[in-house]
Amino acid sequence: MVYDLRMMRAVVPIQSVFLPNLLRFVPAFSSRFCVVSQTGQFQILDASVAIQTPYVQNVDLSTGASITAFDISNSGQTFGFSDNAGLLYLYGACDDVVFNNFSQPTEFADPVRRKFQFEIL
Repeated sequence: MVYDLRMMRAVVPIQSVFLPNLLRFVPAFSSRFCVVSQTGQFQILDASVAIQTPYVQNVDLSTGASITAFDISNSGQTFGFSDNAGLLYLYGACDDVVFNNFSQPTEFADPVRRKFQFEIL
């Protein structure tokens, strides 16, 4: 069963091709979300559609690895996966993706001034 916490109501049951482990809503769409399995399969589903298309993508994991974390960028153009081996996998909608719609320049700390050494005679 799926419950929409934004509207506080139950949604029509949604079937996935694989056993879901992680789930995130896509920020650009109010009813679309991405379901991810531990084995690296992911699928974008729509909560407002009763019959889903079984289009499944796979993350190319190393042998014995499993997905431990998943997130979607603010723009909704990129997916980020991490596995238990410490690797990060980025998937983008195109070659020129935007990770953050509201990015600002990075502020760096002032460089540390070197103290010169001198000999005391």
